[in-house]
Amino acid sequence: MRTRNPITLALLASACIAPPVLAAPAADGSVDETYAVSAQATVSVEALFGTIRVRGWDRPEVRLTGSVDPRAGELNVRASESAVRIEVEPVNGTSRGPSAVRLTLEIPAGGRLLIEGIGTDVAVEGVTGPVSVETVNGAIDLDGASGELEASSVSGEIGVRSGRPVRRGTLASVSGSILFDAPLADLARLVVETVSGDVLLRIPEDVSAAFEVSTFSGTIVNGLGPEARRSSTFLPAQELSFTRGAGGATVTIESFSGRVELQPR
Repeated sequence: MRTRNPITLALLASACIAPPVLAAPAADGSVDETYAVSAQATVSVEALFGTIRVRGWDRPEVRLTGSVDPRAGELNVRASESAVRIEVEPVNGTSRGPSAVRLTLEIPAGGRLLIEGIGTDVAVEGVTGPVSVETVNGAIDLDGASGELEASSVSGEIGVRSGRPVRRGTLASVSGSILFDAPLADLARLVVETVSGDVLLRIPEDVSAAFEVSTFSGTIVNGLGPEARRSSTFLPAQELSFTRGAGGATVTIESFSGRVELQPR
């Protein structure tokens, strides 16, 4: 996983020094707990495997439900008014299948959400505050987001779908495909990077943005403007640079060998 920036480290540190709160799972590993927090609280989750689902709501509370197979992991929670940290510590020598950890969170919609995993599938809905998700081979699905988005996966698929304008997004994968289907805010900045994964960008035709797209050996298909051109006489590289409207937002897409397609929404 990539090195965390100082802001993220500070947020995680603040969560770690909060007083411990026992999640009190039942004998079968099920849990149903609610924690009082502020509307801008930071919620961080670390689970090496399993399924994490998060929904934003209008309450100053974090509700945690679901289950952790006691043979596969131990659930630890630290909570305060400003931060809730949820961690699943794996038990050595046990199965790490996707059904071993199934957690659902409801958090303040405007809060900050941080999730890290390896074989972890993550689905987030209706969280308008900053969202950062990192996995290795898990899928990432962000629905209804509009704030600052960061999503990265080595081989898992990444999908961003929203009817609200996104202000800032950084999406990265090695071989997983990336879908971005959302409008952009006036001064938005969107960066998408892959090695061999395909990229599909769907945005409204009336978008006001400057686009920079490049690939070394992949293909660029542009349904929003001019065709891509060869950028080298001897190599199959392609690049595309154009502006729609006043160009207030910026979109940068780089892929080594994947297909990049831009379509009107």
